[in-house]
Amino acid sequence: MANYDTVTLLEAIELMSIDTSFLSDMFFSDKETILTDTFEFDIVKSGKKLAPFVADGKNIEAAKRDGFETKTFTIPTVGEAKVLTGADLKKRLAGETMYSSKSPSDRANYYKGRDLAELIKKHTRRHEKMVADLMFNGAISVVGDGVNKVIDFGFTNKETLVNPWGGVSSDIFGDISAWKSKLRKSNTNANVLVVGQDVAEIMLKDEKFQKLYDLKSIDNGSIVPKDVKEGGTFIGTMRLQGIDIYQYESYYEDDDGVVKPFIPEGHVVMASSNYMGKFIFGAVTLLGEDGNWETFESEYVPQYIYDQDANTSKFKVYSKPLPVPFDVDSWISCKVI
Repeated sequence: MANYDTVTLLEAIELMSIDTSFLSDMFFSDKETILTDTFEFDIVKSGKKLAPFVADGKNIEAAKRDGFETKTFTIPTVGEAKVLTGADLKKRLAGETMYSSKSPSDRANYYKGRDLAELIKKHTRRHEKMVADLMFNGAISVVGDGVNKVIDFGFTNKETLVNPWGGVSSDIFGDISAWKSKLRKSNTNANVLVVGQDVAEIMLKDEKFQKLYDLKSIDNGSIVPKDVKEGGTFIGTMRLQGIDIYQYESYYEDDDGVVKPFIPEGHVVMASSNYMGKFIFGAVTLLGEDGNWETFESEYVPQYIYDQDANTSKFKVYSKPLPVPFDVDSWISCKVI
């Protein structure tokens, strides 16, 4: 009989190929697991002060330390289960012939592998949604069974253009340059602009934007679309600004059953792929079949449970994720259309 204890399953997950997520991998690829379910976050506001001049022989005054605000967040729990019944094992699998020799045990092993993979995919999508909420809203809504709260990081760089892109008075090049300059003032060298499919279409149809890249005597950059990670397309580079432009078109089914894009319609985000933040994963404590409690420090924590009275088995996967930015002034979210 195969061993499905949590430690063994964790080893199996380490060998799995986990689906990529564009925003998470671009901006929160660093990951840290901790042995608690709370995390202290220092809200930093970077400055650009100059060192003062002093006369020879004068004492040098001590500089005031830049202040920061510390918040303590309880890391939310994400969890879902798949139940396997005896009735499920009597039915043939999709693609299985009517005269297949597969036994119920064979089908059970198949379901266990598939259920684990599906549950991890759903967790990965939730992590991506948390990153999107953070980057576009500066806050993460945690709404579920018995929980309703908002994790607010105090983000203020949210804008709405007075002259939306696609209009006669729009200035795509000028807006991007202004965002780049604003972020430089907060010590961030932004190098990425991420847009949705709707915004990408308007950018590529904009005559002024097109003409900028038609100039043959000046190397302003290039527009050469190509696919990259999950749902992402590299559109081109604005070399004068040092900005790579990506279109991200990927979707999720929200809790209300509506399919939505990860990037809100009409929005863009500018940030640095070298300095954004990291994913914190809190510890998960589970009660084992032997009646003992055990704490696990991992990105995903699986648990397999048997119920002989009900003649069922259940696969659970937990995670306690929290994307944490290094500096809440280090990116800009804007509604451009």
